[in-house]
Amino acid sequence: MAPMKTPRLLSLAAFAARLLVATVLLVAATPKLLDPAGFAVAVANYRLLSPPANYAVALGLPWIECLVALGLLFSPAAARRGAWLLGIGLSVLFFGVVASAWARGLDIACGCFGGAGKITLLDLALRLALILGMAVGACADRAAQRTNATET
Repeated sequence: MAPMKTPRLLSLAAFAARLLVATVLLVAATPKLLDPAGFAVAVANYRLLSPPANYAVALGLPWIECLVALGLLFSPAAARRGAWLLGIGLSVLFFGVVASAWARGLDIACGCFGGAGKITLLDLALRLALILGMAVGACADRAAQRTNATET
C-alpha cells in the first residue's frame, strides 16, 4: 500500500475540521431554533442587552450559526474563508460574553445546547479550544486549497 501524499492528508484534515465545526454549530443551533423564547431568556441572563436586543439575538443567532455551518460544508473553496472568519468571530464574541458573565459572578446557563448547565472554567477552556480549533481548521483548509491549486 502506497503512503498517502501530504496534500491528500491536508485536504482530509481540512474536511474533518469543517465537518466537526459544522456539526457543533448545527447541534448548538437546533435547540435555539426550537425554543427561541427559552434562548431569549438565556441571552437576557447575561445582562448585557436590552429586552428587544435579547429577542433579536435569540431569533438571529441560531440562523447565523446554521449559515456558517452550511458555508463550511457546501461553499466553494474561495467562499469558505468567509464562513471560517464569521465562525471564529462568533466564537471569540461568545468567549468574551461567557468570560464576562463568569467574571461578574453570574451563575447562569450558557444557553448553548439547550441545557441548563452553569458556566464553569471548563466551559471557558472548551470555548478557547474551539476558537483555536477553528483557526487551525481555517489554516488547514486554506493550505489545502493552495496545495490543490498548485497541483492542477
